[in-house]
Amino acid sequence: MFDFNDVFINFISDFVFWLFLIIVGGIGWLFNRIFLSKFKKVKIKRIDVRNVPKRFNGVELALFQYDGAYKNYIENELVIENSKDDLLIQNLVVDNISVSDYFYEDIVIQNGFDMLTQNLDFVIFNNGNKESSLKNYQVKIHYLNKENEKDKTIFKTEVESGNLSGGDIKTLFSKKLTDHSIVKFFSNSLPDYKQSIRIELVNKENQEIESETEIAYLSSEKRFVRNLGGAGKPDRTLTPIIELISPYSQDCFNFSINQRLVKGDNTLRFNILIDAPCSIKYNVKLFRNKKMLSNFSSDLIEIQFSKYRLVSPYKDELYHYLHDEKIESSNFEEVKLRKPELLNSIDRIKTEYNLN
Repeated sequence: MFDFNDVFINFISDFVFWLFLIIVGGIGWLFNRIFLSKFKKVKIKRIDVRNVPKRFNGVELALFQYDGAYKNYIENELVIENSKDDLLIQNLVVDNISVSDYFYEDIVIQNGFDMLTQNLDFVIFNNGNKESSLKNYQVKIHYLNKENEKDKTIFKTEVESGNLSGGDIKTLFSKKLTDHSIVKFFSNSLPDYKQSIRIELVNKENQEIESETEIAYLSSEKRFVRNLGGAGKPDRTLTPIIELISPYSQDCFNFSINQRLVKGDNTLRFNILIDAPCSIKYNVKLFRNKKMLSNFSSDLIEIQFSKYRLVSPYKDELYHYLHDEKIESSNFEEVKLRKPELLNSIDRIKTEYNLN
C-alpha cells in the first residue's frame, strides 16, 4: 500500500543530503579560493597584451600612431607575484588554445609625392577582411611661411571613399603642387626651405586628421621637395614565440625558460604570431620540477592580420604601387598578380622583426 509519509520523508532526506553536499562543496571552493590561495608561493596576477615593439641596439622604438588594435604579432607579458624567496621557473606552458574567425575593417590612408612631376596623391585602402562603409573627407592645403610663422589655408575640397572590400585600393585625391592656383602664394625671393605646403586629409565625421604631409619649397628652383630618412635592422629577440598556423591543430606549447623569480612582482613574456585574422583564448601555466606552481586563463584577444604588410617608415607602399603601375585603383587579387611582395605573411613578419 502506497505510504505518502514515507515518500515525503525520503524526499526531504534526499533534499537535505544534496543541499548538504552543495553547501560543503561551496565552502570548500571558497576556502580554496580565499584562504589557501594566500599561501600560494607563485601567482599570475594578470596578462598585459600589446603589439610587439621593435628594438634597435636595445632601445625600444615608439609605436607609430598606435590605434589600440592588436595586429599580426603580439606580446603577452605575465605579471607574476612571488610571495616567498627567490624561485626558479623551469617551464612555461601555453595550452588549451582556441582560435576562431575575426572580421574587421581597417581603413588606411597613405600619401606620396613625385618630385619629378610635382604630383601629390592620397591613397586609401581597406587593410581588413570586412567591407567598409562610405567615408567622407575634406582636403585642406596650407601655405606656411617659416620667417613670419604665417599659416594660411589656400585650398579646400571634399572627397569620398566609397565602399571598400578587404584589399581594395584607390586614389582618393591627387594634386599637382606647381599649379598656378598654389604656387601663386609662394615667393621666389625668400631663401630655400623658408616656405612649405601642408596638406591635411580630415575625416568629416569626427574632424580628425587621418593623413597629412608637409613639403618644403625651393624658391631657387621654383619647385617642392620632400626628403626621407632611413631605417635600420631591429634586434633579434630571445622571447618564446608561439606560431598559430592553420589548421591550428597544435594547442599546447611547452618552453624551457629557467627564469628566476625574485620576491615580489616579476614579468615573463612570450609572443604570439598568427597567419590570419582571429580571436584567441589560452591558458598559461608555470612549472618547476614538473610541478605546476600557477595557472591563468587569458581574456578573449582579437588580432588583426593585415592584407598588406606595411613596413616602410614613410608609410607609402600602396601609393608607390599605384604610382609605379600607373593605375588609379586595384584590389587584393590584382596585387597578388602584379606585386605579391606587398601581401602580408608570417615570413614577411619574421623578416621585418629579424626572426629568421
